[in-house]
Amino acid sequence: AVVFALARASGLHMAILSAHLCEGRDKTTDLAGKIVEYLMQYRAENEHCDMIVWGGDCNDEFHTKCPTGFGHVSGGQATRGHKQIDWIFLSSECRGTRQDSRTEHFMNATRQKLNKTGFQASDHYAEAIAFNYIGHRTDDKHAEYDEDEDKADKVTYCT
Repeated sequence: AVVFALARASGLHMAILSAHLCEGRDKTTDLAGKIVEYLMQYRAENEHCDMIVWGGDCNDEFHTKCPTGFGHVSGGQATRGHKQIDWIFLSSECRGTRQDSRTEHFMNATRQKLNKTGFQASDHYAEAIAFNYIGHRTDDKHAEYDEDEDKADKVTYCT
């Protein structure tokens, strides 16, 4: 699912995409590449796309690689079993952090058992970051972003 949003206060245009990448036998390959291609084509055709955030259940680990043109906030927790397979990627105009009370609360809540069932809501734990716009695009091809110390004016995106 993708949404193209306008932040009224700042006038920034954002593309936000959530996906479940399921590759394997009899399934499409390089789904992350196809998503990036779609988003870059959208950006090329629409000059008013200030930043892109995308992620979801990627069924892969991206600790040492990122989809071309995107970065991620390093240091994520395992989201299924002992692996981090749920990711959020940011275009070069964004910086993000997990050190935000909203993201920490959301991630911790997904690890709790539900009172009515005694089970967790999903077999995945959440990945969440707060991000903000930092300015114009750069030519970073494979950037990994450090935690952002400035926590003002963040938007939280959770998968």
